[in-house]
Amino acid sequence: MTSDARPPSDPTLSSTALPLVVDEEVAIYTPKDSIDTPAARELGTLVDIDDKETAQDRLLTKDDDYLAVSDDAAGIPPPPPTFGAKDQLDRGLRAWLSVVVSFLTTFVVFGNQVSFGVYQKYYLSTDYPDAKPSTVSLIGSLGPAAQFIVGILIGRVVDRTSYRFTIAAGAVTIGVSLILASFATQIWHLALTQGVLFGLGCSLAFFPGVSLPTQWFVERRALAVGIAIAGSGCGGIVFTAMIGALLPRLGSPWTLRICGFTSLTLLGLGALLTRSRVTPQVHKGKKPLLDVSLLRDKKFLSLLFTVLCFPFGLNIPFFYLPSFVATVAHQPSSFTTTLLTVTNVASIVGRIVSGYIADKVGTINMYICTVICTGVPFLALWLPAGESTGMLLAFGALFGFFSGGFFSMNTTATSVIFGVQRLPSVLGLLYAVTVIGNLAGPPIAGALVTAMTRADGVYATAAGPYLGAIAVTGSIIIVGALGILYLRFAILNRRVWVRL
Repeated sequence: MTSDARPPSDPTLSSTALPLVVDEEVAIYTPKDSIDTPAARELGTLVDIDDKETAQDRLLTKDDDYLAVSDDAAGIPPPPPTFGAKDQLDRGLRAWLSVVVSFLTTFVVFGNQVSFGVYQKYYLSTDYPDAKPSTVSLIGSLGPAAQFIVGILIGRVVDRTSYRFTIAAGAVTIGVSLILASFATQIWHLALTQGVLFGLGCSLAFFPGVSLPTQWFVERRALAVGIAIAGSGCGGIVFTAMIGALLPRLGSPWTLRICGFTSLTLLGLGALLTRSRVTPQVHKGKKPLLDVSLLRDKKFLSLLFTVLCFPFGLNIPFFYLPSFVATVAHQPSSFTTTLLTVTNVASIVGRIVSGYIADKVGTINMYICTVICTGVPFLALWLPAGESTGMLLAFGALFGFFSGGFFSMNTTATSVIFGVQRLPSVLGLLYAVTVIGNLAGPPIAGALVTAMTRADGVYATAAGPYLGAIAVTGSIIIVGALGILYLRFAILNRRVWVRL
């Protein structure tokens, strides 16, 4: 073992043994001729790996029993952390409590967000009848936008504080934002409280919360993340029903207060249950809040391309299926309710089942499948559906299942590629670009529908005026798969039949 050996600039899996060398830059042991990821460097502290296949599998699943030492540590690997029976990987109380914390986080964050449509209808009919629908809808858009834009900085906040502190700060911010919104008398009051301030709280809670299970699970990591992400679908169902029942009886002020106290209680419980296996990193100098080094990483840029394209089509079914059902399929509104219910339930199931499958076939492989299989139903089922309720239901089920699986795979794959220590920072940057697709996708689709609408109502295809919107947005999702395909075969491993 020599201290001047360096890992290759473009390493791949080697057919030789995996000699271990010291990387002086970060002062940890690094397997030579291995995959150049933080996961490999974390594994480098295990110096007694003799079996090549075992070592490669450990690199790809990224066992986090041993954590990288800081660059102040003079090149000596730390002893293994001491964990009790409750703290075992893939089992034990602490591991499953991390899933509970993550579930509560997604339950509160996305439950409040997807139920905003109920508030919007009430605001327009009762509280602010003179307001424009576009103005009120802006309140609901500001929350997710603020969440993902601020997310760029959350990784550094976690590094400088802790997972528990950041989630607790998010709990307080979300609770306070909704309670303050209950005293609003003008639209701009709601924009600042229920919009921007709420989004800031969501960012503080979401990124550390959704990252937590990746520290406690290796063999069943994708399943654990899938269960945690399923909280978003469950939260959407519960909060929508709760708000819909409370608004007519109590009005918006007390409904907002109840939701604020509920969110604060659930996330506060999550913060109390939070225990991280990754300690904040210690650096010789202060690191910048934004990790710009990722923008020079081919692995990150490949993943970024997929995450950039996917949201362009993600919201299109939810925005345009109701009008498609009424004007093209000629079905009653009750069928729209059934169709969206099937889509949402399939999304919850897809988050969990895709995680289970990913643990068997490989997270990256399953990630590729979820992206492609989300886009293909646009072209294969929705585009030619016309008045066929069966094809529309099949589209809703497949779209919901695989789009739900995408969110599970995105978090899990990112942890595999970049390591759990950097996960909040990387996720923050990835989710920031989703704002582009989320904001631009629906207007682009709307413009295509308008452009293809004929005055005589006669169309050559079953999709009618929705032909362009369906074809373009579905195709953008499929094109986005090129990013993760390039990452899988050109950067990580060229072999087709390998668990990765």
